[in-house]
Amino acid sequence: MPGNLAVRVANLDGGKIKDGYANLQVEKLDVPKPGEGEVLVRMKLRPLNPTDLISSAGLYPGLADKVPFTVGSEGVGVVEENGPGASKFQPGDRVVGGGWGVGTWAQFVVVPESRLLAVHDKVDDKTAAQFYVNPLTVIGMVEVSAVPKGKYLIQGAAGSVLGRMLIQYTKTIGVKTISIVRRAEQIQELKDLGGDEVINSSDEDVVQRVRDITSGEGAWAGLDPVAGSFTSTLLKSVRHGGEVRIYGALSGTDVNISVMDLLITQRWLGGFILGNWLGADGEDKKQERLQNAMQLLADGVMTPLSGRVFELENVHDAIVASQKAGRGAKVFLA
Repeated sequence: MPGNLAVRVANLDGGKIKDGYANLQVEKLDVPKPGEGEVLVRMKLRPLNPTDLISSAGLYPGLADKVPFTVGSEGVGVVEENGPGASKFQPGDRVVGGGWGVGTWAQFVVVPESRLLAVHDKVDDKTAAQFYVNPLTVIGMVEVSAVPKGKYLIQGAAGSVLGRMLIQYTKTIGVKTISIVRRAEQIQELKDLGGDEVINSSDEDVVQRVRDITSGEGAWAGLDPVAGSFTSTLLKSVRHGGEVRIYGALSGTDVNISVMDLLITQRWLGGFILGNWLGADGEDKKQERLQNAMQLLADGVMTPLSGRVFELENVHDAIVASQKAGRGAKVFLA
């Protein structure tokens, strides 16, 4: 059996530099051995998600105590070996994680059998590699936003893989979308995908356009992957009593809002963490949600946009590509 290359956070002093993350190193580790109820998975493909880069920079609480650690929030692999008591999957079966709990940016990972899910035959590797973070986040955020049919859900960074999947998903359940982009060429792309309204924030007044679209009511709820001053724009764009949920930090970890945006109109600001939603209602409900997401991918209800593939040892080049403005498609490590 070959060695085990892994992308590891060696320290948290390097920080972000122009050609990637200086605190990331590719190391050769021993191949782990599966224990009781565990499965050894040989990883095939992993996407670069914003959450991976946030963890790489050490921005999540508690990570400093775990250095060194392997990065990676999801991916697709094949079963290499079952540990004692694990028998649900056979060697060669394609699997994804329903919350890996381990760093997937390694050639081999050991995972509890209970955290693995079989990949549907109709789902290809690039789609399967993106099974966990984006599709389930879309489903979860739409659920907790509770937007009635015919009302509007407003979202930022709509040209992203997640933003496009949200447009596809909401179309099937009768929820309308207002999608905010910063590039004119993305407007028609998103409309062709099913987007009801698309606003270019580079040359349009977002708040006024939303008022015009909704006849003054405002969007029912908002989803914010950007933070910074953009949060204020979304808050002003939702209805009285409406809620904006932050799920990313594309412009940094600070939020700039006026307290009056919250007090006068009783608007609400909260956050969304996938793991909290997924496991909030017990294991049976979690498994139901995971199976539902896999079936939606198999049925083509959501089709993630896939892009370039880099070898694991070229992780810094992959990071640069993943941060390119207007990239759209997901970048992968193989």
